[in-house]
Amino acid sequence: MKALWSFGLLLLVGCAHGKPAEKEPIEPPARARDFYPLQVGNEWTYEIRASGQKEERTIKIVQQQGPFFVDNTGAKLRHDDTGLRDERRYLLENPLTEGHKWFSVLSVGVTENFVITEAGHPCSTRAGTFGECVTVKSSNEVRQGRTLVIESTYAQGIGLVALRTSQVEKDREPITQVELELISYKLPH
Repeated sequence: MKALWSFGLLLLVGCAHGKPAEKEPIEPPARARDFYPLQVGNEWTYEIRASGQKEERTIKIVQQQGPFFVDNTGAKLRHDDTGLRDERRYLLENPLTEGHKWFSVLSVGVTENFVITEAGHPCSTRAGTFGECVTVKSSNEVRQGRTLVIESTYAQGIGLVALRTSQVEKDREPITQVELELISYKLPH
């Protein structure tokens, strides 16, 4: 019995001094800047569907004004340590993890709430299939009992690939107002 106990102790000591397990390299977490490349010359063409109509629209970054990149519609976007923002709010906020929430006060009594509903999932549009995507849902009560909901999907290294706006009324099914789908892109930088 004593020999068995000594053998067990020797085995334990031997295991305790064995070679340490090798760790998997840790990749840095994806950040908002990874999901929307901002450079002059970048462009995205979308099919927009609204009220039974379809149209194509190309959005191109045409200049940089300070920290903001300005597109051909006059919209301004920038990255900072918190995320991707326009002039009024963060559209995509770090960390890019499912369930992450934030909000933006747009004016007195008007708050837009955001939540990442999916992170790290594949997504597809007419422009292709993308392996790492993030979907954000924002909601803003526009009137008592009526909420505007926007679902935006961003693909890593590409930018905004899909967007859907819906009007939600209490006790009713959501009504889709506008759908946007990426059909091509040029990211020369």
